Amino acid sequence: MSAAEGDAGGGVAGVDDKQRCEWCEMSFSAKDPKSVVMHRDYHDLEWGRPVRDDDNKLFEMITLEGAQAGLSWATILKKRDSYRRAFDDFDIDKVAECNW
Repeated sequence: MSAAEGDAGGGVAGVDDKQRCEWCEMSFSAKDPKSVVMHRDYHDLEWGRPVRDDDNKLFEMITLEGAQAGLSWATILKKRDSYRRAFDDFDIDKVAECNW
């Protein structure tokens, strides 16, 4: 099991009994179900997984990481769709042609 799958040593069981990193289970507000789902999906499907052979996905992750400085990751995940629209689904060629 990889670190992204929750076996990074010290994982905690979520309400669905899946092992996840403590930051995933403890860092979001349970009052916001959308935030819970976004964090869990990000943890389970993306976090800790290498990005190879997909320059647009790598561009997306670098952009989101840069935007995160000083903000919570929940804020960035909530705004992810807006970033995708603003950056043409992180299409590097389209963004390179932008004349902002």
